[in-house]
Amino acid sequence: MAQNITNKFVEIGLKGINEVWGLEVGLILDNLYAGTADCVGLYKDIPTLIDFKTAKKIKKRDWIEDYFLQGCAYANAHNVMFGSEIEQIVILMVDRDMVFQEYIVRPTEFKFLTRKWKNKLIEFNKKYNV
Repeated sequence: MAQNITNKFVEIGLKGINEVWGLEVGLILDNLYAGTADCVGLYKDIPTLIDFKTAKKIKKRDWIEDYFLQGCAYANAHNVMFGSEIEQIVILMVDRDMVFQEYIVRPTEFKFLTRKWKNKLIEFNKKYNV
C-alpha cells in the first residue's frame, strides 16, 4: 500500500512542483513555534508551502483547516527566516483507495488564516504565560 500511495504522489502530485527550495525544512519563528515543512518551492510557478498527507479516506476541505493553519505558520516562519514571500499553501493527499486530492490556499485565504493562526498563538501564550 505504501508503494502504491508513493506512486500516486509521484504520478499526479509532483507534477505541479516546478522547483524545490527545500525538503523537510526546519523552521522556527522568534522562539514562539517551530516545525518541519515537508516541501517548500514553486508550485505551478508560485512560491508555496507544500504538505503531503495520507488518509484512510479523502477529507472534506472543511475538515482540514488545521492543516492550512499549520501551513500558514510554517510559511510565515519561512518568510521571516529566508526572506521569501510565500502566500500559498498546497496540501496533496492520497487515501488508501489511491484517490488523490489537491487543496490550495491562495493569498486572500492565506492572509485570513494567518490572522487566525496569530490569534491562536496569542491566546496560547496568554493562557500559558509563554
